[in-house]
Amino acid sequence: RTMEFALQIGGTMILGIDCSHWNTPDWAKLWLANYKFAWIKATEGTTWQDSAYWNHKRAAEAAGFKTGPYHYFRAAFDGRAQAQNLATLAGLDFFLPPSVDVERTGNTGTGQVLFQARLRACLLEVEALMGVRPIIYTSKSMWEELVGTVAWAKEYDLWVANYTTAIAPAIPKDWTEWKVWQHTDKPQDTNRMKDDYWAKLNEVPSDEVVLRLPRETAEELHRAIHEI
Repeated sequence: RTMEFALQIGGTMILGIDCSHWNTPDWAKLWLANYKFAWIKATEGTTWQDSAYWNHKRAAEAAGFKTGPYHYFRAAFDGRAQAQNLATLAGLDFFLPPSVDVERTGNTGTGQVLFQARLRACLLEVEALMGVRPIIYTSKSMWEELVGTVAWAKEYDLWVANYTTAIAPAIPKDWTEWKVWQHTDKPQDTNRMKDDYWAKLNEVPSDEVVLRLPRETAEELHRAIHEI
């Protein structure tokens, strides 16, 4: 099925999953089935942290997976504080870019203007604290209902949810392309990543030094920059 899909769109797909404390992935079995990456739920709102995050992360990486954290955005709370919650738990120990998850559950009843402002603040603070521009997870219907349309959306890569057998997902009108596609939730959330995006994530420019600082040092540096 995966090979047929790849042939239809003219390229290969890198397979991966996403999970939270609700899931107990068989990482070894998934690796043997050619799954390579996993986004793992880390935080939600300003205080909630997933108790399974570090266990999932260690088990996934021991099996060979590249991992990254995701944060479930809650529009009822301050955006910067939500980013700080994510950075506090995940620090700078990740490979995949942090993801900010924009969904309908728990987020109805907030006007689009406030939703947009708090989401933008969250995204900017994640980048400032964690040193990487986050990827946005959402679906066409959820984004257009909750956020509407914003000019800055195109600054972020799109991880789109669309459960369909079509050869391409429906995407929000704020984007023209997707990087990762969550195409099913059975038996668990399963994703396809474009191979050029995977290659980009794995690329280390020869003329650059990649430096990961301890979270406390990174936060001190972040504060110092803002005080200048």
